[in-house]
Amino acid sequence: MKKAETGMSRRNFLLGLGAAGGALAMGAAGCAPKASGGAEAPQGQSGETTMATGTGVGRGGEIAVKVALDGTVITSVSVVKHNENLLISDEALSRIPAEIVRTQTTDVDAVSGATLTSFGLKSAVENALANAGLSRNDLTQVAEPAIPREEPIAADVAIVGGGLAGITAAVRLVEQGKTVALFEESGHLGGCAIAAYGWLLNVDTIMEAEEGTQDSPDQYVAHLEDVAALYGEKLEYPEIARAYAENNGPMVDWLDNELNVDFGARTGGPGIYDPEEVNRIYHFNNYARSAVRTLIDKLHEGVAQGQASVSLEARVTKLLSDESGVHGVEVTYADGTVSEYEFASVILCTGGFCHSQQLQQDFGIYENVGTCNPSTAEGHGIDIALEAGCQMVLIDRSASYGGGVNPLGGELRYLANLSAGGQIWVDARGKRLIKEDGTRFSQKAWDDAEHNEMFVVFSEDTLPARPIVNYFSYLEGELSPWQSKAMLDELVEGGQWAFTGETPEELAGAAGIDPAAFAQTIADFNGYCDAGSDPEFGVEDLCKLEGKLYAIKTIPYLLMARGGLRVSPKAEALDESGNPIVGLFVAGEQIGLHQYGGMISNGAGLGGATTWGYIAANTVASL
Repeated sequence: MKKAETGMSRRNFLLGLGAAGGALAMGAAGCAPKASGGAEAPQGQSGETTMATGTGVGRGGEIAVKVALDGTVITSVSVVKHNENLLISDEALSRIPAEIVRTQTTDVDAVSGATLTSFGLKSAVENALANAGLSRNDLTQVAEPAIPREEPIAADVAIVGGGLAGITAAVRLVEQGKTVALFEESGHLGGCAIAAYGWLLNVDTIMEAEEGTQDSPDQYVAHLEDVAALYGEKLEYPEIARAYAENNGPMVDWLDNELNVDFGARTGGPGIYDPEEVNRIYHFNNYARSAVRTLIDKLHEGVAQGQASVSLEARVTKLLSDESGVHGVEVTYADGTVSEYEFASVILCTGGFCHSQQLQQDFGIYENVGTCNPSTAEGHGIDIALEAGCQMVLIDRSASYGGGVNPLGGELRYLANLSAGGQIWVDARGKRLIKEDGTRFSQKAWDDAEHNEMFVVFSEDTLPARPIVNYFSYLEGELSPWQSKAMLDELVEGGQWAFTGETPEELAGAAGIDPAAFAQTIADFNGYCDAGSDPEFGVEDLCKLEGKLYAIKTIPYLLMARGGLRVSPKAEALDESGNPIVGLFVAGEQIGLHQYGGMISNGAGLGGATTWGYIAANTVASL
């Protein structure tokens, strides 16, 4: 295997990691017409530069660019304004402008994992051309040179997936003297953690001791057992939960004292999901992206020293295996090239399958479901693992939230406000299923609802005082109230996600709810309001549903998969007989929350990614 040159000059590392200080996000790109493949863009006819500005719409809103033109030649493209998430969009913000200059066309490939940003940038440049009286067909055409594809270094370990688990494992392995080749199918590192709020589980850590908090792995395992019981379940894999509990503390101390990850006030709290008897949930300063930045910086040091390589837009499409175990990976690159590489060990860190409604349906979990996960969380890592003989842990429901409204399709963008009061929730059968108090436990209703659809029903009389729908995109880290009656009416006019009627029967007919059952539910609830108590579910915020009624159709949405690949306490992948598959290890959400945490629990997302990345790295380093 060819050993690639190291340092910031490596294309794959520059595009994925080199913007750690934010410099690439807003600066000019492609200022000289020198093509990156060695060819040059054509020179202009006049030698005089004119400037044109244009805008497009990315994931986070408007993107504004300034385009320098010499006749019909683009000599530079500068991004002057955007609201994109930098860790997700860095590569697109740097590469797309440079590619447009290099090829003299806006018909360039989108950056995997930053598709909306890519298309927004291309639209902005086309808008600037239009403002200059040109179209992309007017540009001076050039032969497109090939961009040389960097090979990974010859390494001890392949890490498949560059989310939080993958970069944690990579940094830990390099620290222990191993060489690492990391493959990430998108155009950036960090995965879901880029936009995560930043809660991290602590079990018997230095920070807890500083606050005088008494904690232990035994206490945390007992807590997980209690939480599982609240949901009518049991901790089915106690040995995995215990490995998680016992390794979490050393991992957090490593992040804290050796990598100097910033924990801000270093104050623990109870979290928000389930009752905690110990304040063991700590928060990264400036959200989880600060920890991602720190780990990326440490990984950069490993790349610069020749101990690691990072291959972006490089999807592992097969695990190379035989009767002796797994011994390498097949990688398909963005340019279609397929290569095979040998490694002594492979750690799978490709995340869960929350983005794939198809897999939710295939696994019998959800008929209808939304997601706030990136498009890479589609379960392909599970596919290649099953092909290699791994055992899968499947359960009949996942760790869902309720109230997703999805008029745009694809990733979830809107949430019904479940805490506004004065509402009831019914399914297509017209029945209330649970107390409508907006709590974590109440959201189980979406699991049990027909077609996994619940209708949030309220009266027009309550509209002036209630936020109706929240705009939400987990990947953008935004949650803001949307209270416009006009926008609600727009959804009603669309006829798919919001409905209205002057009577319960009229509303039910528009929404596809059983009319007779729904009318009876409304009559019963209004009777409870007159009586001053709700004998069915004990709702205290009673508000009669009279006059013009509205219903917003909502679906569950996912942040973490509960099902995943079966592992040992050492993060070894297990086969169908429960035996370790030699050379193959698993970390992060791909394990599935059910094995190490039961239902969703406080700090389990970031805690699971970092802890299992740490466990897998320690296991591999000891071989």
